[in-house]
Amino acid sequence: MTLAEIFREEGVKAGAKQGKIEVAKNAIREGMELGLIAKLTGLPKKEIEKIAKEIGN
Repeated sequence: MTLAEIFREEGVKAGAKQGKIEVAKNAIREGMELGLIAKLTGLPKKEIEKIAKEIGN
């Protein structure tokens, strides 16, 4: 694997995670239960709780 391919793969992973975080933020704002958001996004519940605190919910 070339260095460019490694960077590209890491960029794709980072973009996918950022997308999950945005979905989680929207779900939190809509009042969805944090455990369910964790299940749907695949993010750890602790991370969902942190996001909720950051956006003031």
